[in-house]
Amino acid sequence: MSPDRRLVERRPDPADRRRRIIALTAPGRALVEALAAAAATEQDRFLRALAGPERAQLNRLLQRLYAAHVPDPGPGA
Repeated sequence: MSPDRRLVERRPDPADRRRRIIALTAPGRALVEALAAAAATEQDRFLRALAGPERAQLNRLLQRLYAAHVPDPGPGA
């Protein structure tokens, strides 16, 4: 992968010129969208053995496991 694919850009923060805002460029957004679509396709392929309600149950169980092991950062985090 090329180190300078121009996927993100830095620009001054209009509210505070000491700060810089890092944002995705159009190619960066396109890459994120393509990766999300590929991940969704692979997830559907992997989970095709489960019916809709089974997928929902699996998702709920995984969310419970995640919540039990990852602390909630709280408001404003």
